[in-house]
Amino acid sequence: MSLIVITILSSFFEGCRCFYHHTVKTIQRPANTRRRFDDRSIILNHRKILKLSTKKNKNKIKHCCNMVEFEYEYIPPKEGYLPYTSNLPSSFDTKNIPSGIRGEAVRSAIRSGRCICWNLGSGPLQQGWISVKGKGTLTFLNNKLSQSFSGDGGGYYKEACLLNTKGRIIDRLRVFLEKKDQAYLLTSPGHSGSDLFERLDPLIFPLDQVSLRDCSNTTKVITIASTKLEHVKIAIQNFIIPLIDAITTTEFIFPSPSEDHYDHNGGHSCTRIEFNSKSNNKCGITILPTALVSETALVGYTLVIEEDAPPTTKLGESIWRNLISEENDGAIEIGALEFETLRIESGMPAFSKEITASDKDAKRTPAGPFELHWGNTLVNMDKGCYLGQEGVASVVRNKRGPPSLLYQIFFNYDVNVFDTESKGDKGNINNLTKLPVEESKLYVLGSNNKISVGTLTSIAEPSSTGDPTMIGLALVKRPDRILTKMREQGLKIDRNPFLDDENDNIRRTMTSAMVKPPPIDPLDGLEVIIKDTYTVGILRCIPIRRYIMGQNMFIEDTAIYDDANEPKEGEVEVNRIQNNRWTPDNPQNQQTNNKYETRIIKDENNTINDNDIATEVINTGTNNELEEAEEQAKINRAIEEASKAQAAADGAVAEAKRKAEKLALLKQKAEDAMARRKAKTDEVKRKEEKLTMLREKADAAMTRRQKAKKEVVEEQEVKRKEAKMAMPKERADEVMARREQKKAEEKELSPEEAEAKRKAEKMKMSKERADEAMAQRQQQQNIKELSPKEAEAKRKAEKMTSLKQRAEEAMARRQRQKAE
Repeated sequence: MSLIVITILSSFFEGCRCFYHHTVKTIQRPANTRRRFDDRSIILNHRKILKLSTKKNKNKIKHCCNMVEFEYEYIPPKEGYLPYTSNLPSSFDTKNIPSGIRGEAVRSAIRSGRCICWNLGSGPLQQGWISVKGKGTLTFLNNKLSQSFSGDGGGYYKEACLLNTKGRIIDRLRVFLEKKDQAYLLTSPGHSGSDLFERLDPLIFPLDQVSLRDCSNTTKVITIASTKLEHVKIAIQNFIIPLIDAITTTEFIFPSPSEDHYDHNGGHSCTRIEFNSKSNNKCGITILPTALVSETALVGYTLVIEEDAPPTTKLGESIWRNLISEENDGAIEIGALEFETLRIESGMPAFSKEITASDKDAKRTPAGPFELHWGNTLVNMDKGCYLGQEGVASVVRNKRGPPSLLYQIFFNYDVNVFDTESKGDKGNINNLTKLPVEESKLYVLGSNNKISVGTLTSIAEPSSTGDPTMIGLALVKRPDRILTKMREQGLKIDRNPFLDDENDNIRRTMTSAMVKPPPIDPLDGLEVIIKDTYTVGILRCIPIRRYIMGQNMFIEDTAIYDDANEPKEGEVEVNRIQNNRWTPDNPQNQQTNNKYETRIIKDENNTINDNDIATEVINTGTNNELEEAEEQAKINRAIEEASKAQAAADGAVAEAKRKAEKLALLKQKAEDAMARRKAKTDEVKRKEEKLTMLREKADAAMTRRQKAKKEVVEEQEVKRKEAKMAMPKERADEVMARREQKKAEEKELSPEEAEAKRKAEKMKMSKERADEAMAQRQQQQNIKELSPKEAEAKRKAEKMTSLKQRAEEAMARRQRQKAE
């Protein structure tokens, strides 16, 4: 009977669980989407429902939800990949091999203990190798870089930041101090040696006693990496050292092991060997203890091989071909495209992506060491003056911390159905979920693009991690201001974002033996949305902040016990034991005793905390009593679980109904907002029309005014011309009158009197001319007594007067002739 009850209850519980998982969880928006606005939640979730439904049935579906009816026909996309363009080369056939398969192949090799290697060559991610030589090498490094370099012995490796005057990062340099007067600088991928040389060479003066040389053209940089350093050493011993031993007797020495990799100068141990090749070319191999990515992901060595020889005979080419040879079953070669994914996945900033201080056309403020989480490792806070020290000190003194911080961002395919996937679908739904691109602006999900979060700086190839996600890096603003604005809008961070359990590859957090600690960052788990799209992402701390020291993100945590039924990490199991139980071999021990035993699963640090130990006392008795008690306990647990499942299902349905009502309310608010916007638009249009009418009236009035003014001017001109024409006529009449008067007078005189009068007038005229000549002569004499300037001015004035008189006489003669 009890077995039947248990079976029925188990079936009921399983049915409730399936109903909740397949119905409520599918139709509901994610828990965090209660803050979404507009119709994006409808689009996303209906797109999912239709996609799930039409994978089996491709007929048209009408799905009614939240008082909205959608007509949609899903057309499956062509087999292939999400569109992604990159100028980075790959070691795989990207046209025929999807990015997910490539990513899974690389990570399978990493997890299996097989090394991976890359040679970024002279492509977009090329690296530079600069030689620094001279007595002032130590002084030069200390003055220009953020780390402290000292000691006479040399032979150690450090990583340091090259900063500008404002404390912004120009590059992260790998520095090998071979001797006190000789050092080498390895640039970050993407920063060429010529660029670094052109930047540093102008800063050197003769008194510095140091010289730079760009060795990049004769250098090959090979990086070998794995999850454990021992794997890398084995690969180097099998595929590289034999080629070197065949050329020289110089011993190849690995840098010190990881547990003792710091020397007395505070740097990593480093090795360099020099020899002559078979072609008698000078060769040098420097072994740097770095894999160019975060140690949380990979550890390894970077080999810098120098040789002055033609490309066909270079030792570096021989080593590289032997290392990746399929016949030798060597390391797995990856290209720059796969390296870029590993870099982003490990949370390592890159030159020209997160490091932009050397870019004069950068659209955002360049980042400093503390913004990229390098302040505690790459900056020596005790050293003296160096380039950019004031900018670093200002960040340290700021109580609010750096202006931005580096985060990882995950775009899960279960939340984002990109427009490229729905391309060709038939329906009345516009999918605005775009593929993320670099330099996109990020906002808090649900804030209606009012709470700015930061900028997306790097984005990896879709599915290139082997999981259904796109991963990127972003520079995010200070959390205090973001959280304050979120509280003002009633938003909060959901620490368990909507992700399918099967595809959740970003929930790995540090846990104690019993309870998860609070998040180490206030913005960890924040959901963001890309501006002008429906693309939703989740912010996470970069791996060096999520994982403990020495933990690798690619190696799954191993349980202490091999039994498959053993509890998982962080759980405590109590083993029930019955000591002194009655058995046929020991019938005298029939009394029950209270005994208990505790088994504890250790945490990542392999430590046990007394507070994490849980014990349970089990009363022992006869076998029948124990069996009945256990059976009754099972029935009670099944009933309790069924009740909980029923309550959970009812609660989920009620929550779905509440959210549907809230969604309808949001839609009504959106419609009201659209109506207000339309009314506002109509008002603006009316004002524009009124303004246009007033402008037309003003133009018409101006036209009338100009026309009236023109008429007045024309009338005045006519009057002036008439007056001008009347003046000669009047003068002619006067001349005629004088002439007639003169004739009349001559008629009255006798001929002798007329002749005498004529001669008198002639004499008078001659006298006047003589007087004028005398006056002119006198004036010339006076001019000689004046200064040259005064004489010249006076002469010009007299000339003007004479010309004026002559003009008047000519005018009078002309008028007389005209009158005659």
